[in-house]
Amino acid sequence: MVAQLYMSHPGPLADLPQPTLPPGFSFRPAVDEDAEELAALVTAAYDPVHDTPWDGQRIRAELLEAADVLETWVIVDGDGRIHATASERLLPYIYPEGTGYVHFVGTLQGSQGLGLGRAVTLRVLHGFVERGLHRAVLNTADFRLPAVRLYLQLGFIPEYREDSERAAWSALFRHSLMTGSHALAG
Repeated sequence: MVAQLYMSHPGPLADLPQPTLPPGFSFRPAVDEDAEELAALVTAAYDPVHDTPWDGQRIRAELLEAADVLETWVIVDGDGRIHATASERLLPYIYPEGTGYVHFVGTLQGSQGLGLGRAVTLRVLHGFVERGLHRAVLNTADFRLPAVRLYLQLGFIPEYREDSERAAWSALFRHSLMTGSHALAG
């Protein structure tokens, strides 16, 4: 069973470093023509979490045309191929005013380890700053250890909204420490 983990960044977000990319990569906002390629990337990144398959139509509905998604960023190579994505989302009916929601961070398999997840997450966080937001939140899954490590390094902290989240974090930290795994080490 996949456990969801909630994290918040208390800010200030403006103090975070600017995102940097390896040579040959650049940021751009996602466009409608990216929908199928984004669907493949998101499916690979989130497959164990979602039962409903991702396709271009779902990407359009949940990322590209959703009223609460301010911007979906992609990192592309020189040929225009998408290697990473993340979205800026606002959910004011759930999270306090001034809070942005980091939404669907994913890196193409084969491009992991290049710092693209970090870069696209920082791009989203600086997008929040540009919009006058000062705090950020996100949800991730317990199996996404590289993402959890990244979010901790960027200053996100675990929050326990329910006992199940406390138990999931406890298991994650216990497994990481007791197995000698450095999955959460910096």
